[in-house]
Amino acid sequence: MTLGSRPARPSDIHGVLAIIRAMDLAYIGETESTLEDLQEEWDELDFEHNAWVVESGGETVGFMEVEDRGSGRFLMDGYVAPRHVGNGVGGLMVDLAEGRAAELLEQQPGGLPVELETGVLADDPRAGPLLESRGYGRTRVFVRMVTDLEERPYVPDSPDGIRIESFRIEDAAAVHAAHMDAMNDHWRYSPSSLEKWLERTRRARFDAGLWFIAWDGDEVAGVLFASWKRNDMGWIDTVAVRRPWRGRGIASALLQRSFAAFWDRGERRCGLGVDADSPTGAGRVYERAGMRRHWRIDVYAKQLRD
Repeated sequence: MTLGSRPARPSDIHGVLAIIRAMDLAYIGETESTLEDLQEEWDELDFEHNAWVVESGGETVGFMEVEDRGSGRFLMDGYVAPRHVGNGVGGLMVDLAEGRAAELLEQQPGGLPVELETGVLADDPRAGPLLESRGYGRTRVFVRMVTDLEERPYVPDSPDGIRIESFRIEDAAAVHAAHMDAMNDHWRYSPSSLEKWLERTRRARFDAGLWFIAWDGDEVAGVLFASWKRNDMGWIDTVAVRRPWRGRGIASALLQRSFAAFWDRGERRCGLGVDADSPTGAGRVYERAGMRRHWRIDVYAKQLRD
């Protein structure tokens, strides 16, 4: 099998989406990937430097992209058409990603540890062994959790002293500060400036009616940010409660409020991603709220510079 690679082009999106959907079906049993989701990601993609397709006989059989996330963290994200697994596509894609990472490494400040990271579906039998053979080690596990709504969720009263309201842009500074504070315990979380954070409120899918803020007086105790519609379901991007308010049922109250909002809009499935080793025990909170584990992503990383 002869393989070739070239920089990806915007017109490749349909072929790449077909590969992603084929992988979903092969390793998950259903697909959540949509053209709208992929287009949103590709709108910010540097095609000239950071994305490639792999071809064989004129057919697109793989896709790889690399992103510099800052703080010495490079991410690679690749997809191989299942019927071409074992034909060297994955190895070529890792070569492409590592070549670009070597270029980006030269731009990093001296003394900063740098690593290249990727996530793979746990049920993909070849991805993990390939990465391990190239010097990567598994560093973390993330789980996709979903709930299928059969009736409008019961929305309990807010915990004592807490009121839950929809987000208002005039509260952005307070909500941003609370969000940054609540996420300090999370693995590899990098704080963002208020200006950068506000960019998400300007995106097409932003809907203040799906962002819920838990207030204790004039202090923000917790937040839930959700999107309509992502991964072909009602998508909860973030649930975060600040340390002094944890253990009071605020996260559960925010979740139920979110589920009810999605139900009222006609959505019958809600999902989110969670760190399996979350220090806050987030997975247990979600299970108590009626969510179930759907599939798993294993994160692998390779140190490029100590």
